[in-house]
Amino acid sequence: MIPDDIEEFKSEGEGIFYKFLRSVAKPDSKYISWYTPDINGKEPDFILFSDDTGLIIFEVKDWALDQIMEANPKYFVLAIGNKTESRKNPLEQARDYLYSVKDKIQKDGQLVSQEPKFYGKLKIPIDYGIVFPNINKSEYTQKGFNQVTGNDKIFFWDDLYPDSEICKDPSGQCFLNALTKMFPPMFSFKINGKELSHLKGLFSPL
Repeated sequence: MIPDDIEEFKSEGEGIFYKFLRSVAKPDSKYISWYTPDINGKEPDFILFSDDTGLIIFEVKDWALDQIMEANPKYFVLAIGNKTESRKNPLEQARDYLYSVKDKIQKDGQLVSQEPKFYGKLKIPIDYGIVFPNINKSEYTQKGFNQVTGNDKIFFWDDLYPDSEICKDPSGQCFLNALTKMFPPMFSFKINGKELSHLKGLFSPL
């Protein structure tokens, strides 16, 4: 976990997901997780690296289901206090961060292929998803919001609460199964120890 000594999170949901990853992403050697890394001035909530799936960017939203008044591919309309506010669709937001991460890696040049067939392409697949720590999957689906975002790239309350199947599995296998099902890598990959160390430092503050 980078950093591994956070005392205060920007939101309660981010704290919940941080603790979730610390608990279920096992064994530690298979994963790196960055919390709000600086990516060319932008700060995705989380970037997770797994040697099975590659990089995954997560946008965490603390929204309650009854706050969401409507949703479309671009925006969610939320009830905030006594008014409504339009917020960017979190899937779109995470996708935007993906482009920033991809650009940073390509400009750095250390983790791009030198093979003629794949020259200049990233050696590591990248994907993105959402975390809704306060929303139940079935209720989200009943409201029809899954037609806007789908459910396949979202961790819901169902996954994060302490008695979920993922959280009760100390081996980490249940989490890995969920992760590979939700974010199957677009291509097979393998990076060596030196490349992994470089990746770790690429998104880490000095």
